[in-house]
Order: sequence, then C-alpha cells, then structure tokens
Amino acid sequence: MTCPKCNHENDADARFCENCGTQLLSAKTKHFIKAVQALALPIVWMIPYATAEAQTTETSAATGSEGGYGGIIILFIVCMIVACIVVTKTLTKKKKNKTTSPMTCPMCNYVNDADARFCENCGAQLKRK
Repeated sequence: MTCPKCNHENDADARFCENCGTQLLSAKTKHFIKAVQALALPIVWMIPYATAEAQTTETSAATGSEGGYGGIIILFIVCMIVACIVVTKTLTKKKKNKTTSPMTCPMCNYVNDADARFCENCGAQLKRK
C-alpha cells in the first residue's frame, strides 16, 4: 500500500506508514474503492455510445429500417471483462519480499519490517539499536 504523504510502499495490511507514520486506508477499503472505480469506468465510457445508439435506433424506427442495441451490449460486455481483469490484478498483487530481520514495536509488540521507521499497527516511532 502506497502512503499518500511520502509515497513509501508499505505492506498491504499496514494501518500506518512505516516511513512517516501517516494513517493508511485499510487494504480492504482500498481494494473496494479500486473495484468500484474499475466497474464504474466502463459505464462512464459507454454513455456517449449509448446516447448515439439510442438516437440511431430512434431514427431507424422512424424510417422503418432495422436498428438495435447490439453494438452497445457488446461494448458493455468487453468493458466489463476488462474491469474484471483490473479488479483481479488489483486483488492479487504480491507482497514485497523482506530479507532483513524484523523490528518489534516497543508500544504494541507488533512485528514490523526491518526498514520500518514507524509501527504499521499503532504508528509509534521505532528506535534503531
């Protein structure tokens, strides 16, 4: 999870930034927001096409020619498939590997990454030995 203040990449389940101590959105909240954005985007993209398709259908009905919403339905299906792929990739991001020994918070005993400056659980500043 990227900190909005210092852009440090934290663990996905971090509640506070390990670099600056800023409180972070929970991973579930962040994934929910991305999923909603990914699913809403195809609908926003389709508004101009749906309007044009509706006008074409009305014109076709007035002239007696065939018309329909086939193109807009296909576009919607393609957009939803792309949105599902985006959501799947968002939810399955791999956790970064840490090769050094972790640091334990003196306030809450939470085990943090070795390079953490602030506790991911309570936001307390971590002291180096």
